[in-house]
Amino acid sequence: MTGRLCQQFADKVRSHFEFLYSEHDFKLERLEEASAGERCLLVLQGQFRIKFLYGKGDLEVFVGRSDAPMIWEDKIGGVRMWLPIWGIVRYVAGEPKFTSKTLKEFGKRLAAMATDEYLAEIASSLRREVSRIAEFLGRADFSEELGRFEEYFYT
Repeated sequence: MTGRLCQQFADKVRSHFEFLYSEHDFKLERLEEASAGERCLLVLQGQFRIKFLYGKGDLEVFVGRSDAPMIWEDKIGGVRMWLPIWGIVRYVAGEPKFTSKTLKEFGKRLAAMATDEYLAEIASSLRREVSRIAEFLGRADFSEELGRFEEYFYT
């Protein structure tokens, strides 16, 4: 049984990301709680997976290939399986890499948002880039492309 916090969060995700369900055939694949219901793992499945980690005052959103394991961690054996949504959105849109200053400002702006506002911001960005993200994650040469993304985002 899923606790109230996780069910309410799942309802918010469904509301903000309705376009994924109706236009892209995504569905709720996993809803799991931890820490006595104070943390939630939610995974949507479609052309790729979207993972939400929510609770204790924070929200993280990642994307992964359609076979990415539905786990709390983003790496397995040092291999990155889940990629941060904001990095992927910027990367597939061809936006320049964050400078340390702009990353700090962006982080502060997001941290000040309420959950609904943050979900709306993610949904808006994802709506614009969902096809490019699906293309990126579905590439035959994904391991090479992943290396380029990691260089773009992490270095």
